Amino acid sequence: MRILQRAGVLLFGVVTMYLILKALGLSGRVDRNMDHVNQDTVYFVAVEEVYGILYVPVDEYLIRCMADYWEKLVTADGRYAAVIPTLQDETLEALAVVIRTQLVCVMDQTGRDRFSGRKFFFADARRIQENWGYEGDITSEQILAELVSSPEGDLWKRMRKAIESTHGKVLLYNQDPADVTYHMMSNGQTRENANVFPWANTADCPDDKEQELSVTRFFYPLEELEHLGIPAGSEGKPEVIQDAWGYVDRVIWGDMVFSGEGLAERLKLPSSAYLIMPDEEGCTLIAYGLGHGYGMSIMQADRMAQNEADTNQLLSFFYALLDCKKIE
Repeated sequence: MRILQRAGVLLFGVVTMYLILKALGLSGRVDRNMDHVNQDTVYFVAVEEVYGILYVPVDEYLIRCMADYWEKLVTADGRYAAVIPTLQDETLEALAVVIRTQLVCVMDQTGRDRFSGRKFFFADARRIQENWGYEGDITSEQILAELVSSPEGDLWKRMRKAIESTHGKVLLYNQDPADVTYHMMSNGQTRENANVFPWANTADCPDDKEQELSVTRFFYPLEELEHLGIPAGSEGKPEVIQDAWGYVDRVIWGDMVFSGEGLAERLKLPSSAYLIMPDEEGCTLIAYGLGHGYGMSIMQADRMAQNEADTNQLLSFFYALLDCKKIE
C-alpha cells in the first residue's frame, strides 16, 4: 500500500511539474503559425550544454552555422579557401536567409541542431527575463568565443553584416518555414523533387559549368571498390539512371542497387551528378558540381550578384515558390 501511495505522489508531482512548465512556456515547442509571432520579441536559441543552458541570440548563432559550412567545405576541398572570401555581399545575405530558415524549421521539427547535434529550443527575451532573469547572462562576445573561431577578418565582418541586414527574414511555404537547402555548385541546373522538397524549382545555372572547380575526376582500383562493398570487377558495367536534371537517381551494379546520393557518399564524390566508367583495373568517376543540386547554387548566385542581382532577386530565382518574410 505504501508503495502505491508513493507511486501516486510521484505521478502527481510529475504531472504537476509538467503543467507548471507548460504554463510557463518552457516546453520548448515552437508555434509554426507566423501570424502569432510577436513583432517585438527578440528570439534566442537556448542550447543545452553539458554545463547548463546557453542563451544565444539567433543571429549570433547563425554566424556559427555559416562558419561551420565554410570550414567543412574547405576541409573537403582546400581550393575553396580562395573562393569563399570573394563572395558578394548579396550572396552572403541570401545564404543568411536560407540558413536562418533552416534553423527555424529544424528547431521546430526536431529540437536538435543539424550542425552539432546539440539540443535546443526557441526562447525569447521576455520569457527568459520573466522566468530566469538576466543574471549571469552571457554577452555576445563570450557567445561568439564559445561557438566559433576568432571573429577577426573581413569575411567575418561581412558575414555579420549579411545576417544583421536580413534580420528576421525567412522563407515560407504555405505560411510555414520551409525545409530549404542549398549547395555550393550545380551541374548546370538545380533539380526538383516534389516528394522530398515540394518547394524546389528548376533554375538554370550556366555559370556553374564555367567554374574552374566544376568538374573533378576520381579513380578507384578494383581492390578499393571491393573494400567499399562494390564488386565492380565481377559485375560488369553498371546501369546509371539519371533524373531529368542530370543527377544520378540510382545505380544498378550487378545484383546491387544503390541510390545516387548513397553511392556518391560511399565513394566520397563531391556531387550527385556523375559518370561511372569502369575498366579492367578499376573505375573512373567524373563528378559535376559540388552538392546535391537542390535549392540555391552559391556559385551561380554569386555570379548573378556580380552582375548586379540583389538579394531578393537571388532568393526569388532559386526559391520561386517561397515567400520571403520577416517573422520578428
